[in-house]
Amino acid sequence: MIFAAGRIINFIFNVYEILIIIKVFMSWMPQRQSSELTDLLDRVTDPILAPCRDFFFSAMSFLKIDRRSMPIDFSPILAIFILDAARRFILIVLSRIL
Repeated sequence: MIFAAGRIINFIFNVYEILIIIKVFMSWMPQRQSSELTDLLDRVTDPILAPCRDFFFSAMSFLKIDRRSMPIDFSPILAIFILDAARRFILIVLSRIL
């Protein structure tokens, strides 16, 4: 039971991380037009990417760094770290409960 639940949780988190990576690669494409796929990726990934992006922007303003001087968005990296930590936490709690 624990093994099956752990595999399902791992699968869900892996899919979410892959969607974030796909969104990163799609953002590098110059012809990224609004389509159903990009809209779906935005709706699925923005609930975690938006707070991470806000965190970086507030940290940059706190450090007096101009946002425009950072051409790379590091929020996907932070989001993947947060997802990995959440996955580990859930699996540990699940293993202790069951």
